[in-house]
Amino acid sequence: SETELLQRIKHVVIMPKAIEIRFPDAHEGIDEARAPEPIMSLPWAPQKFVAVKGISRSASENIPALKTETRNALLAAIAKARVWVDDLVSGRIESIKVIAQREEKVERHIRLLLPLAFASPALVQHIADCSAPANTTVTGLAKEIPLFWGI
Repeated sequence: SETELLQRIKHVVIMPKAIEIRFPDAHEGIDEARAPEPIMSLPWAPQKFVAVKGISRSASENIPALKTETRNALLAAIAKARVWVDDLVSGRIESIKVIAQREEKVERHIRLLLPLAFASPALVQHIADCSAPANTTVTGLAKEIPLFWGI
């Protein structure tokens, strides 16, 4: 199950060209200098990758601006998601289930919103200055969050 898998992961390191998943060493605590830490490295965002999801619009488009209330809800959701990810990575919170209980939400809701923590600075700026399309919603953005920032 997912919980069992998460318990087998020591931590995840996201780097510019790879994601490293580090697993606890079976001999951990015995003699850490004996063997390297088990690591799985996955390629990530090759140079030719082009993001097709996300928010982009030109000034010439006739799309209404984002309402202030929607902007505030989007920014609050992004901030919460960043706190949740930080809590999980740092070990302050042990699971998404604990976050869901604390927030009085179901786990599915938390899992849906967690990707918002990885919103690019440019995307956050579009939301902050209300230049994102008016039909942008928290749920819609969470489902379509770009995984590549185009850097």
